[in-house]
Amino acid sequence: MSVPSLHHAIYSSDVKHNNNPKYLLTCDASKQDCIWTYPIHNDAGRASKDTPYRNHLPAQSQPSCFSKILQTMLGLGSRIRRVAIHPNGKYCYLLYELHNVIQVYPISPDGKIDSNSLLQIVPTIDDKGSSWGLYCNAAAELMATSEGVWVSNRGMNIMGRKAENSVRFFAYEQDGAQLILQDILVTAGPVRHFLLNEDEGKLWTGTNAAQPGSIELFMKNQTNYQKVGEATIGVDILGMAKY
Repeated sequence: MSVPSLHHAIYSSDVKHNNNPKYLLTCDASKQDCIWTYPIHNDAGRASKDTPYRNHLPAQSQPSCFSKILQTMLGLGSRIRRVAIHPNGKYCYLLYELHNVIQVYPISPDGKIDSNSLLQIVPTIDDKGSSWGLYCNAAAELMATSEGVWVSNRGMNIMGRKAENSVRFFAYEQDGAQLILQDILVTAGPVRHFLLNEDEGKLWTGTNAAQPGSIELFMKNQTNYQKVGEATIGVDILGMAKY
């Protein structure tokens, strides 16, 4: 029996257009590998006490060798860390932390996901190439906007330099049923969270590493985002921030 580990909750996409969302989705990062859907029946936006709908949605890909060792040693599942919904409400995107993939599913008007209707598996990192090393990657943040899907990646190099630290952008195809890689923003360190302002074309990332952490600013030009600034946060021996 696995103890639930809820990592994220999100209202149905219609909350962006009115104050009466239909349901709430939560992702369980425990070994249960599931999404829970809670119907909402009142104007206060509170989840119903009705029994929620459970989707068992394990990753349909293989993790890296090191991630697989971690999963075995710690008794972890695929770790569904984030869930996002297309603005049209027709598709949802599940982020698997240790498998470093996004899985795309159709979603019904009541928030139920058909586990047999996997539309696409999208890698969040490039795990190919001739470089060697002992490393671990863990995808962290996920956001679906009007333009596409954004995801952050955290990499840890133990030997060599192959792990990826970045924010990747995937544009929509087929009304959101498919994603295609559009841009890779290489960051100074692992990105746990980011803040996006699409209207102004600005993206801030919070990075952490063995070196002092930093906040990076990327701005959009005519074709993609470029890094324009970085504010480093130093730390002393006790780990206290120095600004």
